Amino acid sequence: MSRSHSAAVLCLLLAAVLSCTRSNQSAEKERAGPSASAAKAEACQLVTLEDVKAIYGPDMAVEPRRSNTTSGPAADLSMCLYASTGDAIKAVSVTARVSKIGPDALGDLERFVQSTKEQLGDSVKYEKVDGVGAPTVWQSLGGTGGTAFAFFGTAHIGINADRAGERSAKDVSLGLLKKAVQRYGAGG
Repeated sequence: MSRSHSAAVLCLLLAAVLSCTRSNQSAEKERAGPSASAAKAEACQLVTLEDVKAIYGPDMAVEPRRSNTTSGPAADLSMCLYASTGDAIKAVSVTARVSKIGPDALGDLERFVQSTKEQLGDSVKYEKVDGVGAPTVWQSLGGTGGTAFAFFGTAHIGINADRAGERSAKDVSLGLLKKAVQRYGAGG
């Protein structure tokens, strides 16, 4: 796994850990079932295998041991990893997190940036991006890699993709994120 992917996975795991933290919201809200938003935030449906193959070619597959959906008291988290089956090492990771207790720091761009900077320090750089369909930030972890995040108040989607030919990792990640945002907004 490349250094940029290791750092991206660290950021996505940080988001997962933070999503499982209990909030001080009422127990009644925590016991409530998943919202309609949670049901449409399946990572492997927001970015499909066909989407990934269209960029990287036919030698891509879902990595089943690293693709799952979990539900905690405060949030639902869905992760999907696509990886190459051929000689070239290529990967795309997709994470979708939906809060069950209302808006929180991981669903808001400004609060997310502040929270992750507190956790990871100055090693992480952020660039706001327009034209995706939701508030979006590119999180650069040094080098050429990073993760694109879109925010919905009670949810966020994160995508980390390798470069593809002449397309940078940022360009590929943002292109896939735009599709995921459209699908999330359309109900999956």
